[in-house]
Amino acid sequence: MSKATDPDGFNAALSKWRATRDGYAGMGGVLGEALAYAMDGGGKMVRPKLCVISASAVLPDWSKDNSATSAWRKDLVVAAAIAVEMIHSYSLIHDDLPCMDNDDMRRGRPTLHKAYGEATALLAGDALLTDSFAIIAAVPVPPEHAADAMACIRELATAAGGEGMVLGQAQDLANAAGSMQDSGSALKILEQIHRLKTGALLGAACALGAAAAGGSKKVIDAFRFAGVQIGVAFQVMDDLLDDSPNTGKTKGKDAAEGKQTYLNLLGRSAGLELVQGLTSEALQGLKEVGILTPDFEEFAAALCRRKF
Repeated sequence: MSKATDPDGFNAALSKWRATRDGYAGMGGVLGEALAYAMDGGGKMVRPKLCVISASAVLPDWSKDNSATSAWRKDLVVAAAIAVEMIHSYSLIHDDLPCMDNDDMRRGRPTLHKAYGEATALLAGDALLTDSFAIIAAVPVPPEHAADAMACIRELATAAGGEGMVLGQAQDLANAAGSMQDSGSALKILEQIHRLKTGALLGAACALGAAAAGGSKKVIDAFRFAGVQIGVAFQVMDDLLDDSPNTGKTKGKDAAEGKQTYLNLLGRSAGLELVQGLTSEALQGLKEVGILTPDFEEFAAALCRRKF
């Protein structure tokens, strides 16, 4: 990330993020410990980074303006960045549970239910989900700009709920159960799963940043589309990395379970071409509305260069 965005933008969001984690750790008891464990897992922070980069494209100086009339925008962008990562963390906790994907490893360490038990993991996920909306709602937005905060809450709720990420997880469970038959149908269903389970939240991350920075509907829509496309590309890369030791997850788990993935349906070469195509579509959409920045382009491209 360039100096223009990183020191005054994302680092500011990370400082607030650290304060939030410290607050959870200070709660005491096993739930507080579990929340701190979940939020300090060394993730790539893809979603908050996309949120901040998108906000910077709409309002380049959002992190520097401390005037009484617009300082609240800084708080709203930071809250949105924190909230979208909290939603992501909650989704990983629940996805890893035995009743879902039943994973033992995440980011190179035991999953939360392995470390703290299934009941505590379930409650930790519930806390992160609900607290994410509270963080945005707590920002003191001027009444005349209340629609911006409401747009952020609506964006996050739509992406995370029964028409977005949750529906994607339900369809992913069906995929794991082997409901797909021919490869043509499998590819269509797999893309739908990725658009819902991963793309929806990355789309929301971009749209949240644009909305918090005061972007128009046209700009917010363009960022949402870009985020969804990048999200699908990101998940395709995850599929292609299933047999890699570099993911921090159980190597070859999808293959061992007979799960349909882009790796076994397309192969690595065609899968990489798809990743490049989806990323190009994302960037072209932003270019068409005149809002594509070098920071966004650089970050999107970097997501396609993960090592096998």
